[in-house]
Parts: sequence; structure tokens; C-alpha cells
Amino acid sequence: MKFKVLIIGLFLFIFSLVIAHSALAWDFGIDAAVKGAGFQNVKGSNDLYGLIATSVKIFLSLLAVLFFAMMMYGGFRWLTSRGKEELIEKAKEAIIAAVIGMIVVIMSYAIANFVLSNLSSSSATSTTFISPSIDKTPVLGYIVNA
Repeated sequence: MKFKVLIIGLFLFIFSLVIAHSALAWDFGIDAAVKGAGFQNVKGSNDLYGLIATSVKIFLSLLAVLFFAMMMYGGFRWLTSRGKEELIEKAKEAIIAAVIGMIVVIMSYAIANFVLSNLSSSSATSTTFISPSIDKTPVLGYIVNA
């Protein structure tokens, strides 16, 4: 029993080191500077395409993390099977299920990437480049010289 608690504690300690910590990367007035310069919608697109693309990327990233966890689970079960065939078979089934799931995720990513790239190219008829006019109005106390 103590060995199981030690293994679980060690496992949790190792994975607690992976958790991302806050970098305290604050933006001190960047939104005011952007609006003062005449730009809009700088943080990202608010259209349907951008929302769908971001949602698909987040969902597929979570599935990749789930694949990694399933592989770790299958490998851990295999290592702790102690040579028992039924436990080894269950571990193999978990690993095979994880690999099949990852193949499905990769294929769905390819399909989603194809559909979204065609959706974005068909919705835009021409490429427009933004070239703002130079304005010498002070922004946050600074005069922009070009």
C-alpha cells in the first residue's frame, strides 16, 4: 500500500512541474495605443471562420493531450502487469485504442484544415493590405515620426 501511495505521489509531483505558471505579461495601455493609432480588431478576428478555426484547434489539442494520457495509462498498466497475460492484453487494448484515436484525430484535423482553408479562400474575393496613413497626433504622450 505504501508503494502505491509513493508511486502516485511521485507521479503527481512530476506532472505538477509541467503546469504552466503565470508570466505576469500585462499590457499597460496597449489597447489605448492601438485605438489611438487607428487600428481596430487587433487581438483576433471576430468572424465565424476565426471562431470555428480556434474552436477546432483547441478541441484537437485537448484530444492530443488525451492521447498522451491514454498512452501513459496503457504503458503504466503494462509495466505493472507482472507478467499476467490478461493484464497485458488490457494494456495492449488501451494502447491500441489510443493509437486508433490519434489516427482519427489526425484525419479529422486534415479534414477540418482542408474545409476551413477552402472556406476562408472562398469567402475572400481579394487580398487587401492595410496601410494606415501616418498621423502626427500624439499617442499616449508620444509623437510618432515616420
